[in-house]
Amino acid sequence: MKQYHSFGEAAMEARKTAGLSLREAARSLDLSPSYLSKIELDKSDPPSADVIRRMALLYGLPMVELLKHAKERVRDVIGNDVRDNEGLFALYRVANGMKPEEIFSLISKLLAQLPPDEKQRYEAKIKSQFPRLSRGQSLLYSARVRPRYLSKLQLRNIAERVLAEHGLTRAAYVPPTPIERIIENTAGIHLHPSDSPEMRCEKDGSPLVLGLTRWDIDGQRRLIEINEKLYDSEEQRLRRRLNYTLAHEYWHAIEHLPLMDRQARQDGGLFRMNIDPRLASADTTESKKWWEKSGKRRFETNEDWQEWQAQFFASELLMPHWSVRAEFQKRFSSESICVTDDISMCRAADHLAGEMTVASNRWLVPLNDLFEVSRQAMAIRLMELRLVHSAANSTEGGIRHGK
Repeated sequence: MKQYHSFGEAAMEARKTAGLSLREAARSLDLSPSYLSKIELDKSDPPSADVIRRMALLYGLPMVELLKHAKERVRDVIGNDVRDNEGLFALYRVANGMKPEEIFSLISKLLAQLPPDEKQRYEAKIKSQFPRLSRGQSLLYSARVRPRYLSKLQLRNIAERVLAEHGLTRAAYVPPTPIERIIENTAGIHLHPSDSPEMRCEKDGSPLVLGLTRWDIDGQRRLIEINEKLYDSEEQRLRRRLNYTLAHEYWHAIEHLPLMDRQARQDGGLFRMNIDPRLASADTTESKKWWEKSGKRRFETNEDWQEWQAQFFASELLMPHWSVRAEFQKRFSSESICVTDDISMCRAADHLAGEMTVASNRWLVPLNDLFEVSRQAMAIRLMELRLVHSAANSTEGGIRHGK
């Protein structure tokens, strides 16, 4: 093995050389993914000799190669390096987990020394800048990151370039996209299953906070933190939600984190948390179909545009348009399907996304199973690509990125 600065660095490289994902290695070692990730990130002391022995056996290398790195080391001390942050970032850190009304109450107390008219003006300004917070749907995010103006075509090209960089050209691509492998093979990015207090769950254990992208404390490494309950779940619904969460956070890691200013990076600045939209919404009933819920949301903040970019990029990465078109035609022997109205379009797309079909005298799995995404995500993708469209809305829609 080459020279490494720490046990974690050596262990991570050995695992990757052995061709094991973090989840596979953790299960073989009988460790939790979050603990193994902490070891690799040097956020934990080296494990016991028994664990190191099992690592060496699993990774196929002499135990001494790992043991020589398992020495006591001085952990980074950051307490004396704490600096003043901008007011809103300090407020976000203090307010993590508070309800919107509690946050605005805190704002009022902070502004209490101002004259009444000035106090009202600043309160209104803060609320107008963070509409998702005022609607009770927002947690921590970096409002300072102004995203680049990227069209759908540009995002599509970036996603295809990422796939090609990992050997997944149009000629070689076979769904589903190995998003976890892509992340692990991207230099400077580390996937970290996390059990931290920030990764909150509902009382029944359902993950509320799905993921979080941030700079590590040294400002050099980008962390994609995933709720361990989501990452380590065998439930099909959550596994597919994990794929989308990974692709979504990957965009933040490769695009938005580099846009953050130097101070935010040095502070290990928090980026926006990825929230389960069903749990974050005031309407959590399961009786409604997805197309019967609230309509399109206006894009009002930088963060709205960040999230749209991440969602569209994730769709392109997990469901490349050329692959979806080819699979659609294979299954339904048609380039597109037209229905009478928008509601029928949604229902048809939902049906086709999850329908097992027969083609060339053999059964073909549903599109959402093939690409390992949720049925809703695939249905929306079919409509977005106009593979399913309505006669009532014949002109091609879509979001233009601009303000």
